[in-house]
Amino acid sequence: MGKDLKGKELGVGICQLKDGRYMARYTNRYGKRMSLYSWNLKEVRTKLTKAKYEDELGRPELIHKNLTLGEIYMLWAKEKEDEVRPNTWAIYRGVYTKHIKQYEFYNINSINEDIVREFIFNLYNNNAKVSTIKQCKMIFSNIMKFSVEKKYCLSNPFTYYKMPKKIKDDGKRQAKKLKENKYMTVQQRECFLRFLDKHKRLYGNLYKLLMFTGMRISEGIALKWENVDLKNRTIYIEEANYIKIKCFLKKHKI
Repeated sequence: MGKDLKGKELGVGICQLKDGRYMARYTNRYGKRMSLYSWNLKEVRTKLTKAKYEDELGRPELIHKNLTLGEIYMLWAKEKEDEVRPNTWAIYRGVYTKHIKQYEFYNINSINEDIVREFIFNLYNNNAKVSTIKQCKMIFSNIMKFSVEKKYCLSNPFTYYKMPKKIKDDGKRQAKKLKENKYMTVQQRECFLRFLDKHKRLYGNLYKLLMFTGMRISEGIALKWENVDLKNRTIYIEEANYIKIKCFLKKHKI
């Protein structure tokens, strides 16, 4: 049983080197001694568990070893687009284009935990919201999972990746702040309505419709006259459209 530099026992096959790194060693099914390294104890334990698991299963024969992430994405997209709603797919496509596409020329088998960590911290350091980081992680992981299932790569590096504590803590603070600012106060609502009535904005009636019915923007812009029953004062929500509406509001006194 190995020990760290202070003499604390770390478990079978794990020890700490003089430079501070942790090393885990095991014997694979061919009788060869394998070594794994990390500056983090939890990480080296995770690597050891993963390596032993893959060794017990035996590495699958890959169908194609040289596909890039971009090529895998195109294959994944053909299947995924038919499985989810158009709005959801539009979000997935947008996330990939904006945040993940930068890795499209990477060989799918070269994407490891170090690249995953770099990907997450690049988003964080560029002030992406934690909810956005989680969404990017989910989509990237799904693409890698698809690649493993289709035998294009050996493993999904997101499987054992844990979000850093400081990012999790920021996420909790952001969620709390969003919850506090989620709804308009009565005063804000009345101020907004006065602004719409005074300046006759292009989407003024749409804003009022959304405000007083609670329907989503995608549901509001998909409405047709056949969905509206004026006699019974009823609106039927039957579909939704996902488009981007940019509205530029100039400064006005209300």
